[in-house]
Amino acid sequence: MSEAAAKRYAEALYELASEKNVLEPVSEGLMKVREALRENPEAAKSFFAPRVPATEKRKIAEEKLLGGVHEYVANLVRLLVDRRRECGFLSLVLRFFELRESAEGVLHATIEVARDTNDEEIAALNEKLSTMTKKKVVSEVTVVPELIGGVRITIGSTLIDGSLKKSLDTLGARLKAAV
Repeated sequence: MSEAAAKRYAEALYELASEKNVLEPVSEGLMKVREALRENPEAAKSFFAPRVPATEKRKIAEEKLLGGVHEYVANLVRLLVDRRRECGFLSLVLRFFELRESAEGVLHATIEVARDTNDEEIAALNEKLSTMTKKKVVSEVTVVPELIGGVRITIGSTLIDGSLKKSLDTLGARLKAAV
């Protein structure tokens, strides 16, 4: 399935779930199916294999993937199998959650720090970013010792570099230019 098709399926599912006020159970169902595929590599291999007949894939879905999921998710998986588009399921899930987060005003940030930081510091930084962007910020933090000190934040295509390394590089460039 193409990315465009995955996006269309995700949009349709998101609109239906929003309209019927079942976003949470549908989201949970998508995650359950994704997790079931991850936990059962043999089933996933057969489910995504192009040469496996649709009847066998439907059986795999019913037995290993669809237990306890919302009916919209179960119907979607069955539809994808019937139309031989199950290979796009993971892209569809990603697009669905992107739509949901966008509608809920969630931004993802990558925060690079020079040293380990505690949860309180990260929470304060997330709060400051949320205030700046007027959206909820969810961050992923990584330690990058090369920064020496400070922090480097990436939100979308915006980079905020408050690292000591950047300051030293800038100072070095100014000194070279002055000589």
